[in-house]
This record gives sequence, structure tokens and C-alpha cells, in this order.
Amino acid sequence: MAIEKLEAYRRTLEFTGLTVSELESLVTNAIDSNRRRATLNLGTQNDPLQRLVTAIMYGSYIMPHMHPFKDEILKVLLGRVAVAEFDKYGELLNADILVAGASNDSVEIIKGQWHSVVCLPRRRGNIKDS
Repeated sequence: MAIEKLEAYRRTLEFTGLTVSELESLVTNAIDSNRRRATLNLGTQNDPLQRLVTAIMYGSYIMPHMHPFKDEILKVLLGRVAVAEFDKYGELLNADILVAGASNDSVEIIKGQWHSVVCLPRRRGNIKDS
């Protein structure tokens, strides 16, 4: 388990460009937050994509929302999340579970698409999550 966790941190640092200190600070802020999550914005107003890193702890979720002007690529770097997409009336269109380090670790969400994210507990047993 410790090796898997180290590998997940390595992937996170490589993918985001964060330093170890920045990543530790982000995770600590998420743990200490009443919302159980913290975000670090990596982008600018002119970026074509939402560019941010969010540490989200089990028991937290991101309410349904949409980005009217930017696409979003959601990539799970550690653990598992459920992602749901909705139409403008709140009807569920699609839902999927993303798993860090697996072939289903990311999803592209087009601008204007309502979506939500729920942090899931780590699986136990034979299934390996990062």
C-alpha cells in the first residue's frame, strides 16, 4: 500500500507541476476544511480549460455546476470519485466512477455541461486503487 501511495504522489507531482510542499499544504487544507476539500487554481482567465487541482476527502462532494466558457478535464490522481453529468433540468445523463491509475482515471466535460463530483471511499480486497 505504501508503494502504491508513493506512486500516486509521484503521478500527482508530475501531472500538476506542484512541489511536495504545495501538495502537502493542499491536502492539509482539505483535511482541515469543513467542506473536506481545497482547491489550487493553476490557470488564468484566458486558459481554454479549467486548470486547477482539488484535494477532496472522503465524505465531500462538489455540487452540480457548469462552466459556461471552458471545458474541463477531470483526472483522478489518488483514490476514486463518482462523476455525474446532468441536463439543464437536473436529469441525470451519465454517471461513472473514475479510479486513479486505471484506464478510467479521467473524463472530459464540455463547457456548459452540468456536472458533480463525489469522493468515494477506497476499495478494499482484491481491487487495487491508487
